[in-house]
Amino acid sequence: MNASGNTVSGAAAMDRGAAMRARDATRLVGVVVFLGSWAIAFTSLLFAYLFLRAQSDLAWPPVGAPEPAAGRLVVNTAVAAAGSLFAHRAVALVRRGSPRAAAAWLAAAALAGAAFLALQAGLWLDLWARGLVLPSANRYASVVYTLTGFHALHVLVGAVGLGALSWRAGRGRFSPGNWAPVRHWALFWHFVGLVWLAMVAVVFAL
Repeated sequence: MNASGNTVSGAAAMDRGAAMRARDATRLVGVVVFLGSWAIAFTSLLFAYLFLRAQSDLAWPPVGAPEPAAGRLVVNTAVAAAGSLFAHRAVALVRRGSPRAAAAWLAAAALAGAAFLALQAGLWLDLWARGLVLPSANRYASVVYTLTGFHALHVLVGAVGLGALSWRAGRGRFSPGNWAPVRHWALFWHFVGLVWLAMVAVVFAL
């Protein structure tokens, strides 16, 4: 009787494990599709920028239009990269069964997002003070603020999401068998960082 009961319990546990893996795989596909749709949106914006640049009869950026200081871009990029590293570390810790240790790294990633937003606000204020204002007949100004503003909105979402994950991880809500939400938000954060690199390369470096 005991052997039979153990067999049934073991089979039930295997079924639950298989169901969880199938659910996580489905959610991962959903996240990939979601990120793919946003990648298309950002790519469309970058192509629109390149089209406007190609159609412009004037120098690009226009003569006299202020550009972001290289140092500011480097610092923003470093902060975004640090946030990705922190999120990656949190995923690894949760998978090893240390959710409370992961909470600190998730909090650090969220703080990196907040720092990025503060630096981005400083970049906008600097450009505005040097004459890159809206509304303006200068298409360059419109493109710069639209692209960086759209990206900053995603950074805000990521920072809030990581902060919420940190709170949950600190209360032991995640485990090696339940770590998919941490992975998904980490993927989102990596995506946001890659978009920033693409923007810097296309809008400010070319």
